[in-house]
Amino acid sequence: MTKITYSNFLCELFDKPLSYEWQTKGGKFNWTAKFKTTDAKLFYVAFDNQVDDEGTWSAYFIDSIGRISKTGDVSNPIEVFSTVIAVIKEFAKKNTAWKRIGIGASKTENRDRLYHNMIKKFFKGKISTEDEEGDPDSKIIYIYRSKTK
Repeated sequence: MTKITYSNFLCELFDKPLSYEWQTKGGKFNWTAKFKTTDAKLFYVAFDNQVDDEGTWSAYFIDSIGRISKTGDVSNPIEVFSTVIAVIKEFAKKNTAWKRIGIGASKTENRDRLYHNMIKKFFKGKISTEDEEGDPDSKIIYIYRSKTK
């Protein structure tokens, strides 16, 4: 019997993204990927670079009616996390203008720690976590430009 490490288990678990398609959504989002979960819920992963002129892009997880959302409302959050990871990796590969990508997360549900650990696992390079200005219950996790795993 082959012993599987926890690290390999995580890679295998999150290596099954749903299919998604890139689209032009218009408005403030420059890049948007759309996907549907197995329980037929529609989501978008959207990116914009209107934070600053320093190459910072923000990533948003948005539900079908335009609310910034979290994965708690789906029956299989693993497929959602897998898909979001795949979308961010593809964005990072195709878009050459970014220097860092910011992902917001709630501190009250420990999502900041969860997202930080997932990003650390699936992306190479520097990662930092900062308090979100004006929101004491949120953090922003930054991925700095480098090659993805």
